[in-house]
Amino acid sequence: MPDLAQPTSDASAGALVEAGCALLKTYRLDDAIACFERALSAPEQRVLACSGLVSALIAARRLEAATDVVSRQLALHGQFQAPSVDDLCNRLLWAGRHAEVAQFLTDNPSIFGYLASHEPDGYHVDALLTYASEIDPALGHVFGDLYAQIAGRPFAYPEQLLAEPVDGRTELLFAAHPYAGGSAFVNLLLLLGVRVDECGRRHRLLGALDDGHDVWTLRDAPDVLPARLLQRVTIFRRDVRCYSFSHRLPAPSALVGRRAVFVVRDPRTALAARAKPTRDLVESGTFARMAQHQAQDWCDFVDGIAHVPGALVIRFEDWKADPTATARRVLAFADLDLRPSLLAEAVHWSGTEVARRLRAAVRPVTADAAPVTTEPPATDLDREYALVEAVCGPRLGRYGYDSRPAPAP
Repeated sequence: MPDLAQPTSDASAGALVEAGCALLKTYRLDDAIACFERALSAPEQRVLACSGLVSALIAARRLEAATDVVSRQLALHGQFQAPSVDDLCNRLLWAGRHAEVAQFLTDNPSIFGYLASHEPDGYHVDALLTYASEIDPALGHVFGDLYAQIAGRPFAYPEQLLAEPVDGRTELLFAAHPYAGGSAFVNLLLLLGVRVDECGRRHRLLGALDDGHDVWTLRDAPDVLPARLLQRVTIFRRDVRCYSFSHRLPAPSALVGRRAVFVVRDPRTALAARAKPTRDLVESGTFARMAQHQAQDWCDFVDGIAHVPGALVIRFEDWKADPTATARRVLAFADLDLRPSLLAEAVHWSGTEVARRLRAAVRPVTADAAPVTTEPPATDLDREYALVEAVCGPRLGRYGYDSRPAPAP
């Protein structure tokens, strides 16, 4: 790794950063890392190069190296891109490495000073304090006080994270790996009158749809659903509350006094759901590299939930085949009783087709949007499926995924 303490001017550093970003998008991680490392020597590109390097190291699952890069950048230059630190912490939490997040923040208190000076809206400091508070409430208060001292103003939490369990109320925790259909679960609970709070990058009341990047509320597209259903997301039941962890694992301390629900999906079909497997992606090898990366994430998730006692694990395939029966399993797990007519209505309006309509209403296609490819999808994914199977191994059988799914349509 280049010596961050001895930067030298490099006129081509900008091109190296641009090349590294392009390589990162195609999962050529070693080449991307090399580009970003070379660009670090140019002072004018150092922050961007560091951010790209951290992203590439995270994607390559070299989390210790990513932590070291951020720590050295802070120590030597006192600056960084806030999303890099947020992404690093989130990836450690995804792998269940909560203690390492606490240690990283403890070792780098200057993070909060930098954010106090450079981020007036508090978005990323909110995320970091949320992570710390979830792991250890006392630690969250320590960092919150530190931020307030440096910023000269108290940090305003949106709401107390993971409020103490209430006697007589069922407390649920929920998480799903990406592209496992977790939004259907959130939609269902909301339509059943259950409040769902996101415990992620920004602690907030969820609305309806989460595609892994953005959350849209039912109130953003009121014409999509009947008015009588919109009222259900503003008047909630008092006997149950759910906390949703956006594609990451809750800390062990958060499980105390709560019931956990997780959604899993065959990692091979989740791969095809993530990106249309066009012939270009398959033949260039990009899809194969994506397959291995996503399979490793899937293993992290199922390994983490395997250690949660008494959790309810729902398969996406079962939900899709019989959503009503699967919903009844959730209701029984949460000790909730509901009239069959209300359940049927909630199941219908939390389905995939309604989710597509909501997304289209909230994010309409604009004239300057990238054109949708008309290239036919590849039907032969034997190589990609074999890569997933090699990475996931016997874990597939744990959830009944021994047989290979049908080819992508």
